Parts: sequence; C-alpha cells; structure tokens
Amino acid sequence: MAVMILLSNTVTPTFAAEKAKKPKPTAVKATDKEALAANIGKQVAVTGKVVSTGKGPKDGMRFLNFSKSETTGFTAALVPAVYPKFENLDRMVNERVQVTGELQKYKKRTMIKVTRPTQVKILPPNKAKTTKKKKAQSQ
Repeated sequence: MAVMILLSNTVTPTFAAEKAKKPKPTAVKATDKEALAANIGKQVAVTGKVVSTGKGPKDGMRFLNFSKSETTGFTAALVPAVYPKFENLDRMVNERVQVTGELQKYKKRTMIKVTRPTQVKILPPNKAKTTKKKKAQSQ
C-alpha cells in the first residue's frame, strides 16, 4: 500500500507539469520573410492566404503554398497520414488559413510539417478588406 501512494505521488507532479499551459506560439504573417527567417526552430502560428496546393512526386506529401514562388515563401507540408482528414485541400485556395507548429527551413522555403489536423485552421475573411470592398461597392 505504501508503494501505491509513493507511485501516486511521483506521477501526479509530472502529470501536473505536462498539463501546464504551453506558451502561445509567435504570430507570423506568411508574407513576412524577415519574421519567418527570425523564427526558424520556434513554435509559430503562420497566417496567410493559400495561393496553391501541391503533391510530392514520391513521398505522398501534400502542400499548402502561401507564395507563388517555388523557392521562397511559406508552405505547410501535410504528411500522408494527415491530408485524408481534410475533405478537399484545393478548396483552401484563396482562403485565409492559420498553420501552427515548429517553423523549419527546407531548401529555400520556410515550412511547418503538419502531423495533426488541428494544426491547420481556416479563418474567416479579413474584416478590414471586406469592409473596404463594401464601402467601394456602395459608392
């Protein structure tokens, strides 16, 4: 019985520490090359408009590209186990999306490797741009 109490006491502090809130990831715009470069290796939340999707030729990876350039910009790389959880990646083109995770450098591109569907969120349209469009249309 004493052993059970001892085990219980040693497990509880570890569990409490694991449950502690993690710091919020740093917010970065997908078009801000300097901020992307400064946050390599850190937990970030990258927000931007998806301009295209892609598929790896051999490994089955899927990509959400936030830049038209193939050598620079930000990309979310979805591992094969994750992308089937999304109905249709192509519907994310022209959508504002937020991707969270560790920012990495692959060749010349910055990317986040998406291993969980919860790392990718479709956001509502940018209110400031929507308001400007409405004002322009009403004039």
